[in-house]
Amino acid sequence: MRPKYARLIMKNIIFLISLSVFVSSSSYSQDGNRNYILALSVDLYMNTSSRVFCDNFATAFNKMLTINAIYQSDSLAMFSSFVRKAQYAKHDREIDVRCKFVYDLDDTHTTTVCTDGRNILLNGRMIKKNKKFINFLNSIVNWHP
Repeated sequence: MRPKYARLIMKNIIFLISLSVFVSSSSYSQDGNRNYILALSVDLYMNTSSRVFCDNFATAFNKMLTINAIYQSDSLAMFSSFVRKAQYAKHDREIDVRCKFVYDLDDTHTTTVCTDGRNILLNGRMIKKNKKFINFLNSIVNWHP
């Protein structure tokens, strides 16, 4: 085999190995960091001309949003525990949302929590007052109502 072709083959092999390592490490890091809560928030006391609903929260506050991702396993466990134990209120009502949390459990299950700092909507439904849950959510976004 000529040296010119041997170098070309070696370069191709190195390129393919590098590409393979990059793709596997990339997909591993996506799977490894998959569990997180996306927290979107604005100033708790921000005034608006009309009520902001959970569905249009991100678009209503587009450029004013603070965005955080919560990866800590203890925070994820507490969030999941609060969601599992949540008790729904007898009557639903809309709130003027100032924070939205999105937690993708897997490709088919997403939990959405919206709050005004005192009341909580879980997947669009009002839950009964839960001071520990609201304090936990407020602590994630560093609110002190």
